[in-house]
Amino acid sequence: MEQFFSLVFSFPTLIFTLLLLFACGYWLLAVIGLLDIDIGGSELGGLGGVMVTLGLTGVPLPLVLTLLFLWGWVVSFLLCYTFAALPALICLIVAMSAALPLTVVIVKPLAPLFRALHAAPEPKQFVGNICTVRSGRVDASFGEAVITMNGAEIVLQVRSEAHLFQRGDKGLIFEQEEPKNIYWIAPLEE
Repeated sequence: MEQFFSLVFSFPTLIFTLLLLFACGYWLLAVIGLLDIDIGGSELGGLGGVMVTLGLTGVPLPLVLTLLFLWGWVVSFLLCYTFAALPALICLIVAMSAALPLTVVIVKPLAPLFRALHAAPEPKQFVGNICTVRSGRVDASFGEAVITMNGAEIVLQVRSEAHLFQRGDKGLIFEQEEPKNIYWIAPLEE
């Protein structure tokens, strides 16, 4: 056990140990709800291009980094344990070089799972649902309403010919005007 801790807290494994501890802290805060797991990748700048090139898209960046740190730690630990005479800098370079392809192998199969989890609902799914008017009025030329699906509020452009709606009124979505994505609503019978 003493040898384990000696390797974990010595260079170069120490770098990955600290990064892994940081990642564990992040995930703990994410589980508690203090941090959000961001799925988007548009705000990554140059890192986004590297991720696209390596095929690491479609999976949250924190998960990719955690896997990268984990593989770096494992490879670094095994190299330092197996080849104790190997210079630490060589271990670090080999660990970083090996961690990237190992992460890609794990992340690529996960991408479709995250795409399915965060897919937008089909517009046809809104027909037949109840919405709440959000704009000051709804008539034949203007209106907005909110519908809740899977815990998310979705704002829709709505219209009504026969009935004038006001903010807070409930309506039944009965038709979709496809090219404009406008939904027609009728008053909800109580």
